[in-house]
Amino acid sequence: MAGENLYWAPVLKPNDDMAPLVQRSIQFTVFLLLVVLAATTVRAQDAQRIAAVVNDEVISLYDLVARLDLVVETSGLPNSRELRQDLAPQALEVLIDEKLRLQEATKYGIGVTDEEIERAIEVMERQTNMPSGSFLQFVNARNLDVERALGQIRAQVAWAKLAQQRFSPTIAVGPDEIDAEIARIESERGKPIYRVAEIFLSVESPGEEAKVRADALRLETQLRNGAQFGALAQQFSHSASAAVAGDLGWLQPSQLAPEIAAQITTMEPGSISPPIRTLEGFHILLLIDRAVSGESERAAQQLHLAQVFLPVPQGASASEDRIQEESARSARSSVAGCADLIAEGRRIETSMSGDLGVVELDQLPENLRDVVVALDVGVPSEPVRTASGWHVLMVCEREEPAELTIDRDRVQVELTNRRLERMARRYLRDIRRVAFIEIRL
Repeated sequence: MAGENLYWAPVLKPNDDMAPLVQRSIQFTVFLLLVVLAATTVRAQDAQRIAAVVNDEVISLYDLVARLDLVVETSGLPNSRELRQDLAPQALEVLIDEKLRLQEATKYGIGVTDEEIERAIEVMERQTNMPSGSFLQFVNARNLDVERALGQIRAQVAWAKLAQQRFSPTIAVGPDEIDAEIARIESERGKPIYRVAEIFLSVESPGEEAKVRADALRLETQLRNGAQFGALAQQFSHSASAAVAGDLGWLQPSQLAPEIAAQITTMEPGSISPPIRTLEGFHILLLIDRAVSGESERAAQQLHLAQVFLPVPQGASASEDRIQEESARSARSSVAGCADLIAEGRRIETSMSGDLGVVELDQLPENLRDVVVALDVGVPSEPVRTASGWHVLMVCEREEPAELTIDRDRVQVELTNRRLERMARRYLRDIRRVAFIEIRL
């Protein structure tokens, strides 16, 4: 079937009232089958087959397969035909949006330098607790296409620069707004707060409702099958938080839409919500942790951490697990301080081993947080088992938090960023409406 001359082409034309519906209705069984067949090897004659035309540029079948490779590897799920078939339509939508963002940035003379890409990777690694340099190590170790993996980051950086240039000068957050936000924060001291991550899928028109709901349900299914929440958020979420694995940080219920607040207050840490419909779209939530506002100083500790990590693949046998546990215990017994642990991590050469840099305690998973909070500086932890493997952690330096205060400048930045994200989302919607987009094989 892959060699047949197959063609399926819904077309978006400028000023077409049905454009958002058509553009997002990428339902094509034959196309999905071709993607599945191309998942293991892409033949030379198929590599340049056009998957989509976006204005005057193309997305090739190879581009789509490379993105699916990245999604599958980061999701933690088995590389199956069914998984690729499930995620292929949304992966293509993401590639189309990235192409539109880059085209619009180019239109306004905005480019992205290698240094900006490097800084974006460093920020992403730091905010998702990855050791410095581990992203590219991960990509290379799995023989993924480096240039196409960086393409996603390039589109994010270009779009952020464009949004800042076009909209930041028009956003004015006044003193009264800052005062009101600070008053709201102060009024909720002593009340529960929640650290939340989200995958957000926007609904831009009534005709999209059923399709976006189905997309959200598919992602929920993959999450409940064991997919990594942060990986799917990075690939598919329409929110700016996608760049940091969907992490929204610590939030009070009053900062959330009523539908989301009602759900999150009933959840246990580590649990995932079903898709929640708000005015803007569908949200899938991960409750990372909960605390009490004003009593979370412990969580704000700044820690310089190092670790040795011994991965245990999904489906590994009990004997394989024991081997990695013993290796972790051996590594622990051989070190006497952070320099030793970091050197041992380099010797082992696993992507998450080595110097983790400075992180806030509340950025760590709960089981790891409970371990490091009790550690003395320079003392290795007992091996800790997580879903991905065995960890030996060490606190190289600990900085206790300063007295809890509310920074007016930070409040102003947060209010500005909320408006900026809403404006950028509407901007992309308007670009889609006038774009020429053709899906073809």
